Amino acid sequence: MQLNGVSLATRRSRLFKRLVVTTTGLGRRERDVIEELVQRMGGEVSSQFDAKTTHLVAATVLSAKYKAAMNDEAFRACTVVSTCWPQACWDKALLLDPAKFKVKPCCGLVVAVTNLDPTTKQNIQKRLEKLGAIYSKVLDQNTVTHLISSGGTPSGEKFVHALEWDIPIVDLRWLDTCEKTKAPAPIDEFRLEAPIGGTDPILRRQLDALEYAARSVKTCSIFLDTRIYVPSTSISGDQFKNPFWVACLGLINKGFGTMVPAQILHDVSARDTITHVVLPPDILPLQPIEFDSLPRTAHIVTSDWLLESLKAQSKLSVEPFLISASSSSSSKRRRLLHVPS
Repeated sequence: MQLNGVSLATRRSRLFKRLVVTTTGLGRRERDVIEELVQRMGGEVSSQFDAKTTHLVAATVLSAKYKAAMNDEAFRACTVVSTCWPQACWDKALLLDPAKFKVKPCCGLVVAVTNLDPTTKQNIQKRLEKLGAIYSKVLDQNTVTHLISSGGTPSGEKFVHALEWDIPIVDLRWLDTCEKTKAPAPIDEFRLEAPIGGTDPILRRQLDALEYAARSVKTCSIFLDTRIYVPSTSISGDQFKNPFWVACLGLINKGFGTMVPAQILHDVSARDTITHVVLPPDILPLQPIEFDSLPRTAHIVTSDWLLESLKAQSKLSVEPFLISASSSSSSKRRRLLHVPS
């Protein structure tokens, strides 16, 4: 078949002449297919992304190459296109306008949601897919890139694990901005963090330190043989809304320890298997009667024991972190501890 006296094979072989194409975010098989098409159309494939690159074929907005092409003046001349562009050019035997093959704002993102009703979730799924994202019903540590939550107080199991796995948690305004700007919205502006309890600045600093440590310390197996109980400091008893409990969970998981549930305290034989009870440093001291609800054989320590042990990558002696049962405390502190009797 010929077009204007030129065979399709010849026409195709010249389409990408003088073009230098780089890819980003593609799986090996898809990359091989696209690179072969580029070469068959006379283009040059380059693994380097530099000033010579004329086109970047991007499968995700998260890649460093994509971000550089969109934001760095040094790559202003580079045209960013979706993965559909090379195949479409081949099929039509024409060098199609790259402007019609823009990368969608959320291309390559895998997004889960939490704390939203079913109708809202369905609506968000449609909006995300229209923007090029993949909607995930589960929070998979290895694939999910963002977690969308309601704008209220963040809570729930997905929220806890997203903090632990360092998956960005954003509110719905992030999605609104992606749609409005037709570009991936910056995360920091819409990021949701673990709620900080109370107005006490000392407590806030302690919780900030714990949360930071839960994210930054290295994983190790120092708590492998420990069974740790962390009382809820929330009067409501909802652990996932309690920032101290959430932070301790992250630290314990980093050390491969076991966080035991509150229900175990009602079983005398089972609660004796608890090796440590961790309390906030500021909830000191406690009335002796409150310790009656805690396992008698366990070491009752401050959360600093978790933090310092992980920093040292070794389970430290509990002696410097032990809490005495002989001192007194205000009724407010005792109520906040919320230890079952």
